[in-house]
Amino acid sequence: MLLIGFINADGQTNGTKNFATTSLVITGDTFVCLHNDTAIYTYSVPHVDTVTYSWNVPAAYILPPVDSSTISVIWYNPGSCNTFSMRVIENGLSGYVDTGFYFVHVSPKPYANFSSSYLDPIYTKDILYFRDESSGNAFLPVRNWLWSFGDGSTSHFQFPTYFWNTSGNMDVTLTVGNDCGCTDTAHEMITVLENVFVLPNIFTPNKDGYNDEFEVRNSGMSAFTLTIYNRFGAIIFETTGKEIAWDGTNTAGMLMDDGTYFYTVKATSETGKNFNKSGFITLLR
Repeated sequence: MLLIGFINADGQTNGTKNFATTSLVITGDTFVCLHNDTAIYTYSVPHVDTVTYSWNVPAAYILPPVDSSTISVIWYNPGSCNTFSMRVIENGLSGYVDTGFYFVHVSPKPYANFSSSYLDPIYTKDILYFRDESSGNAFLPVRNWLWSFGDGSTSHFQFPTYFWNTSGNMDVTLTVGNDCGCTDTAHEMITVLENVFVLPNIFTPNKDGYNDEFEVRNSGMSAFTLTIYNRFGAIIFETTGKEIAWDGTNTAGMLMDDGTYFYTVKATSETGKNFNKSGFITLLR
């Protein structure tokens, strides 16, 4: 405040007169990103006893009480980037007046959203497709994208594809932003499995184009060994590779009879782990 002495009519000094000064320091958010007009923000000035306060915030609704040193406001969504001012006047009982001004940047916030081709379960090396479905408004569309795949890898593409080399629970996040600097984030938890190879219990090698092979379906495996035994325990077929199948013939290429056979599968994952599986397969032509 500014204190200036003044002279009475009798020529005697009589105290001081108080003129308004801009000295109040307002504290609160200076950057506001709004999805709607229901978020509440708080602003305050240093509290002094025996004073009243008068706030003026044209771009916001002030929640009661409106005459304290701290107020709560609901900013109106401006539709685009805008900077608004607020003012507070402090009136003391002794007559002094102080004023404070504050500027707040208010902008709409984008909505982050995405979908993916994720169907439980998935495995290491399975490729997923991610589709950005975020939205802004006509004045502030979404301009940038940051994907995080839960294993330290990121992407700035709007529609990325991705696969994991390791198993685990992956928190996939998409953060989108607009030209005003406001951002929003969406999440999806994806569980990635490693040790998988799916084996049927029956196949029909009759060359009709359907279920003609005993195929080891896999994901995340680097090598397999498949061994087929007849009911006497003799090996009739064996193959090694990353993609393996049995077409119902023996190692000499002769057709095997209908019946039940025993198999063993030895597999090594992309990360070097070993997995074994065995069981029975029925051949029907």
